[in-house]
Amino acid sequence: MALAAVVLLSIVPAAAPFFSLVSASTIQMSGNAIAWDVVNLTWTPVENTEAYELYRSTDPTNVISPENLLVVINWSSYPQYEPGNTYLQGDTVEYDGKIWRAKY
Repeated sequence: MALAAVVLLSIVPAAAPFFSLVSASTIQMSGNAIAWDVVNLTWTPVENTEAYELYRSTDPTNVISPENLLVVINWSSYPQYEPGNTYLQGDTVEYDGKIWRAKY
């Protein structure tokens, strides 16, 4: 039984798909909005602003309420995107006034 496991382990890497490494200089920034409501989040932070709150409501008289709060965007908590850096899936950065999350 142990011999079969050793043989299996030696076969799996050869059968697995091969992913080549790509130079960081050839990667282009692309991504999706974190939430669909934030798609048009194209403005940049105003000086001395700590965060922005985004709300969604069908009632114009009750927009700003805790139950309508979608997301709080705090630029200071996201690092600037730097070309050539390695980012892991799910890492979030600020780039060109927008918040991006690494997909791959």
